[in-house]
Amino acid sequence: KGADPANVVYTVEMTGLTSRCDYNKRENTADVNLHIQYIATRPPGGEEAHYRLPYYLAVTLDGKIVDKTNKWLEFDFPKGVASYSGEVLMDSYVFNLDPKKRSFEYHVLTGFQLTQAQIDYNKKMGQYLP
Repeated sequence: KGADPANVVYTVEMTGLTSRCDYNKRENTADVNLHIQYIATRPPGGEEAHYRLPYYLAVTLDGKIVDKTNKWLEFDFPKGVASYSGEVLMDSYVFNLDPKKRSFEYHVLTGFQLTQAQIDYNKKMGQYLP
């Protein structure tokens, strides 16, 4: 709520990413797998809490998004714990390729699906990388 850091309930940062992409020439599709590591932090001394955070996998071609899926990252803070490290596996996301393009022309991006207010807050606090 608002742009005051005191209103931040928790923060999450992706700390690692492993990806795999398999091309199926016969079907002209690609199958992407992501393994995302993250760390969530909050002020110390909190109660037990469960959170759901949206993230996405986007496929780009020539700088434009041509395919995208949204998923939910779910995690729990035990009572009194201020930091939680976790990982999530996005297994087998298949998308079709343009027959006129080569598979290496596509790029896969992932990140948290933020609201405009969250983007504005990150910009204000210097946590935004364009």
